[in-house]
Amino acid sequence: MNTSAPLKALRFNYEAHLFKDLTREPRIRAFQEQAQQEQYFTLHKRHLLGTAVKITADLFPKLYRVYQDCLSHLGGGVEGHLYIHQDSQYNAHVYAHEQRFDILLTSALVKDFKPLELAFVMGHELGHVLFEHHQIPAGHLLFDEQAEPISASLAKSLLQWSRAAEISADRMGFLACGDLTSAANAFFKTACGIYPDDERLVLSALHAQFAEIEHLTQDMQKQKVSGYASTHPLIPIRFKSLELISLDLLAFRNQGKIIKERDLNMINQQVQTVLSNTEPVNIQTGHPLPSRTEAVEAQPEFPALLLLSLLFVASHDGALQRKDIQFIRDAHQRLQADLNLDEVFTDCQNNPASFQQQVLEEFAGHRATQDMILQVLHSCALMCQPCTPAQIQAMHTLCRCLHGANNLVEAVLSTL
Repeated sequence: MNTSAPLKALRFNYEAHLFKDLTREPRIRAFQEQAQQEQYFTLHKRHLLGTAVKITADLFPKLYRVYQDCLSHLGGGVEGHLYIHQDSQYNAHVYAHEQRFDILLTSALVKDFKPLELAFVMGHELGHVLFEHHQIPAGHLLFDEQAEPISASLAKSLLQWSRAAEISADRMGFLACGDLTSAANAFFKTACGIYPDDERLVLSALHAQFAEIEHLTQDMQKQKVSGYASTHPLIPIRFKSLELISLDLLAFRNQGKIIKERDLNMINQQVQTVLSNTEPVNIQTGHPLPSRTEAVEAQPEFPALLLLSLLFVASHDGALQRKDIQFIRDAHQRLQADLNLDEVFTDCQNNPASFQQQVLEEFAGHRATQDMILQVLHSCALMCQPCTPAQIQAMHTLCRCLHGANNLVEAVLSTL
């Protein structure tokens, strides 16, 4: 893919980390290696040509110009076509293979959305192409009844990535339209189908609903309510995540001003905090620790990884506390880990510094998935609550050692 370096840099880094982890999964690698993908793309195009209308400069000149403007702002070496099909719903889809794609818009969306709102929608779909999101068949693995069942850990990672992928694609949608109000209007109209009499009220309505979602999510986390299985973030959350980076995207679009890495990292961390506070992706049911079956499916040595991590963090605050010891014993019993816990406790208590160094050496060559690292950090935070500065620093050390994203510790702590 020839996506330019500046566009690649605008990708939501949390989504990029999840994407990289998922591409290591055997089921996903097998999908990517299928020789039939070229055939599937051809079959899909044939279906579109028979059930929808391809947009050309002669047929719908105004819409075609909007589409070409989107391509000029995003580029990326991709090529594709725009289609419309009869549907009363506001919706858009993209089907891609390598550098080729087809975007399908519903007739209702084309009729009711203004040009800049359509540019946001088309730019969003192009974002999925530019970041190669089609390489991960999330919908097939999660919802196709004929597909082989997947582990709970993989399902959770796919849902987390799918929601984060929408954040990355929304940024490309903004670059295509260049106007936060138009993006907000597209979100608003998708949610309710109409405008208010005063369009200026759209932004305040989305802000108010975001605040209410944040409050309700915090209540859900306290009550340990779960069962969230959407592939898209809620609309006010998408708006808030886009608003945080909108000024920088506008400067990039109009002035070619590339966002400084430090500023982009700060924005991405703010967006990660938004998701942590409003998307109940880390809510556990019952006991906060994963079952042994789920842990072993993710990776055979996960139980030992988790228990050693718990001891590593607990030991950074001096002598092990009784509550920490009990938490670790409960985890050991639940996971049925093949580990002599009393012997490990003795090593940790007799020489904490040496034990901590041994743990880091043990983990040095270990590349855990993002989901595993989140589970480890979440369990450590629950054990230590409230976490001391030394324990937080130990969690950061663990995260770096396991090659986790820089902002994972803050994201986990913000959910407690």
